[in-house]
Amino acid sequence: MAYGMFSLPTGLLGVCLAAGAQAVMAADTKTKPPQQTGKTLAIGYCQACHYFEGTNQAGSIAPPFAGISARFPERAQLRKLVYDPHVAKPYSMMPPFGRNGLLTEAQIEQIIDFLYGL
Repeated sequence: MAYGMFSLPTGLLGVCLAAGAQAVMAADTKTKPPQQTGKTLAIGYCQACHYFEGTNQAGSIAPPFAGISARFPERAQLRKLVYDPHVAKPYSMMPPFGRNGLLTEAQIEQIIDFLYGL
C-alpha cells in the first residue's frame, strides 16, 4: 500500500508533532488528572500520521496500527522502530522519538503497551 509524501524535514515534523501532542495533553489535563496513558500519548504523537481505532481523526501518510502484534511479534523490534526509525529505514519520515528526546523510554513503553492492546 502506498502512502502520501510529506515535504517537511524530519526534524521540523518532530517539532510540529511534539507541539501538537503537548497541546492535546495540556487540554486533557483541564478535565482529568495529568496522567499520561499510552492512548493519550499515541493520540498526541502518532495519530497525525497513523490511523488506529478509537480516535475521531486519522492520519493517512503512515501504516495503520491495526495488527501491530502480528506485524511486530517481537516487542523489541517495534520499540527500536519507535526509538529511532532511521536505523532500519534511513529515509523514514517518522521522527526518532527516543533518540531526539521527544519521548522518554517509559512513554515509548506506554505507547507500545497501548498498540499491542488494540
